Amino acid sequence: MNALDYLPIESGAYYVIDKGNVAFKRINKIKLESATWITRAKDNMKYKRQYSSSSDRSLGIICDQTIVLTGFYSLKDYPI
Repeated sequence: MNALDYLPIESGAYYVIDKGNVAFKRINKIKLESATWITRAKDNMKYKRQYSSSSDRSLGIICDQTIVLTGFYSLKDYPI
């Protein structure tokens, strides 16, 4: 996860992040550069679903959701 401190972020790019390494303060930098990040939610992640998009389960995609973080510290580090 420390690599995000040195990785140049490209506007419009997608960054896939392992669910065990989600550091919202660093991920906020990706969003501020107009890029997109994707991860699987950890079991203890506190969030509220905003909406769901259709997904093709035959490709192994279980669901595609846009969420809002609700946990105190995660929301502090990722306020968007």
